[in-house]
Formats: sequence, C-alpha cells, structure tokens
Amino acid sequence: MVPALFFKGVLNNILSQLFKDWLGRREKKRQILLELNQRMESFKSDYFMLLAVVGTRGGLSLAQELRDKSTNEFLERHDLEFPQSIRDLLAELRTKRLLTADDIRDGMPRGRILEKISEVSAVADRIRTGVERLIR
Repeated sequence: MVPALFFKGVLNNILSQLFKDWLGRREKKRQILLELNQRMESFKSDYFMLLAVVGTRGGLSLAQELRDKSTNEFLERHDLEFPQSIRDLLAELRTKRLLTADDIRDGMPRGRILEKISEVSAVADRIRTGVERLIR
C-alpha cells in the first residue's frame, strides 16, 4: 500500500508539472501574439513614414536609418511560434512591403505611395484581426 501511495504522489507531481508547463507555454504564446498585434499597428505608421521619405529624391539613405529593425527582428525571432494562418499573412506582408528598384531610384509618385500604403495596411489589419481571434 505504501508503494501505491508513493507512485500516486509521483504521478500527481508529474501531471501537475505538465499542466503548469502547458499553461506557461499557452501564456507565452498569448504574449507573443499580443506583441505582434501592437507591432502591426505601429508598423503601418512606420511604413507610411518610410515611403514618404523614399518618395523624395535622395531619401533612400534616410529611409535606411528610419527602417524599424526591431519589428523585423521580432518577426524573424518568433516566426515559427506563430500559427500557420498568421505566418501566411506575414509572408504576404513581406511581399507587399517590397519596393522596386524604380521606386527607390526615381522616387515614388504620390499615387504609388498611397497604393503601397493601402496594400500593406490591409494585410497588417488582417494580421491584427487574426491575432485578435486567436487570443480570445
């Protein structure tokens, strides 16, 4: 009877620790998604400023200084932790935010700037919506 009680206690401790670990991972994932949500909001305004600078002659060097490296590093660091649906949207965001060599060399006309901002904002908003759905 004593060995059965011992094994019951050990099993209880193991299950308790597994449950705590599961809750910890779940909370960590939630915190990463909350940070992603916040970064997507600031990303839109940062991208607007970046395009406004690139749209001027000689703005490329200033744009490289303004580029938000912390958001890019965050996305790269946590890429595998995001659910597949969010990773797909992030891949689309990376594609939409790219500029052509002509955009950079010649400066961007106002219409092109607005088009790029709209495309990037739409994807960022879809990412935020997806994140909000996941954390509820």
